[in-house]
Amino acid sequence: MLGRPIYKSTVKLLVPVVYVFRIFEVESDASMLLSAQAVPFHMNICPHCLKGPELEEWINASVSDELNVFHKGLRMGAENRWEPIVHGTSTDPPYDERQSWERMSDKMPQVYAMCALGYEFHLLDSAFLVHKPGIKLGYDNPERHILALETEFIIRSKFF
Repeated sequence: MLGRPIYKSTVKLLVPVVYVFRIFEVESDASMLLSAQAVPFHMNICPHCLKGPELEEWINASVSDELNVFHKGLRMGAENRWEPIVHGTSTDPPYDERQSWERMSDKMPQVYAMCALGYEFHLLDSAFLVHKPGIKLGYDNPERHILALETEFIIRSKFF
């Protein structure tokens, strides 16, 4: 992808860039996003965390055999709590694997560092990830939920 001429300008930008794939949860054997058998990842747990910018436009965009940048974004305004799944290089701020997932703001420290360093988030058009089958409806472990709230409070009090 990066070897194509269209990406030469992306690679030589003066700002650092990471690439973002949308991620979805699907019912078993689901094949279509438009049938609502697939939903944005953790949509029922934390809708703003992974939805990201221009979801409806992305869903309705023409399908291409090529991989292109659909949207260049920042985590500002309505997207300030977006926790994208990013793909970059070993020189990008690391993901802290000590953090837990499911509303634990596990990606928040990484993407906060990227924002502080001026990163752009390039959302790709024809690529996405699918989470293990099954759409999560909420927390089924009250102790984990309490831990999630405590972690979120600590992160928000330190970074925002």
